[in-house]
Amino acid sequence: MSKSNITKARLIDGRVYKEFPDGSLRLLKGRTDWKRVNALTDEEIEAAVASDPDAAPIADEAWFAKARRAHLNKEHISIKLDADILAFFRSGGVGYQTRINDVLRAFVEHESARPAPRGRALAEAHPPAFKHRRSARKPKA
Repeated sequence: MSKSNITKARLIDGRVYKEFPDGSLRLLKGRTDWKRVNALTDEEIEAAVASDPDAAPIADEAWFAKARRAHLNKEHISIKLDADILAFFRSGGVGYQTRINDVLRAFVEHESARPAPRGRALAEAHPPAFKHRRSARKPKA
């Protein structure tokens, strides 16, 4: 594909502009009949959504009651996971990182509900994945 076939557009103040190679912009006019859209009643909109097989269902009070609040204070990290674990979550398609986060959240909530173990009980409840072995070298004299 050559660069001459690429159309660039910019969104400025809610309007879409076509950008030309020289940097100039031209406002693109939409083909939506906004007077007709604004005149639709709620019943007409609901009927149109119900008859469209590609439309998402209208969110009602029951949907909002089941909805979960997004946690917006996420932190970007790098983590190493076993290949089979990652393959399992990725096999579910888009959103695998969110599913991993949900599983970890469920674990944290489960563990938070239990009394905190202390001392030896803590080590038994959460054994380390591996133990560091100290070097067998003798210290220099």
